[in-house]
Amino acid sequence: MKHQPVWLCIAVATLFSASAVTAAGRVPAAAQSPKKTVQCEVTSVHDGDSMRALYPGMKDTVRIRIHQIDAPEIRQAYGIESRDTLRQLCKRGHTAKFTIVGKDDYGRLLSGVECQQKDVAGAMVESGGAWVYRQYRHDKALIQLEQRAREEKRGLWQDPNALAPWTYRRQQRH
Repeated sequence: MKHQPVWLCIAVATLFSASAVTAAGRVPAAAQSPKKTVQCEVTSVHDGDSMRALYPGMKDTVRIRIHQIDAPEIRQAYGIESRDTLRQLCKRGHTAKFTIVGKDDYGRLLSGVECQQKDVAGAMVESGGAWVYRQYRHDKALIQLEQRAREEKRGLWQDPNALAPWTYRRQQRH
C-alpha cells in the first residue's frame, strides 16, 4: 500500500477542520490556512462550476467546486451550455492545477482551477458561463469580467432576465 506524503495528510486535516468552515461551508478569508496547489487529472465535469479529478497516487477521484463563481444548474436555462464551456476549458484526461482553499457543505473541495494555462473562474465569467459568487469573491477583477460579459451579452447574458443560480435553487426548494 502506498502512503500519501505527510504534507497531504496535514493539508487535508487542516482543510477539513470544522472550526475553519462557516455555516455556508466556505472557509472565511481570515481563517484560511495556506493554500495548497496540486496538479490532478480531470476525470469529469458535472456542470459549469464543478468537476471530479484524480490526484496522483490516489485510488478515488475528488469532487472539486470552483471557488468564487456560481454557474447555472444543469436544468436551469444556460446550464448545459455552461457545463459544455467548462468541458472545453478543462478536458477529460488533461492535467489541471488546483489551488485548494476549503470545503463546501457537500464535501467538495473549494478550489481555484487552472486548465490550459487559463484561470477557469475568470474564463467562465468572461464567457458569460457563470456569475461571480460575490459572497465568496476575493478577486476583484472577476466583477469587471462579469460586467463586460453583461454589456457584450455573452453567454447567459444574452437573456436580459437571466436568473442567478442561487435564486433558482431557492425557488426549487419552495
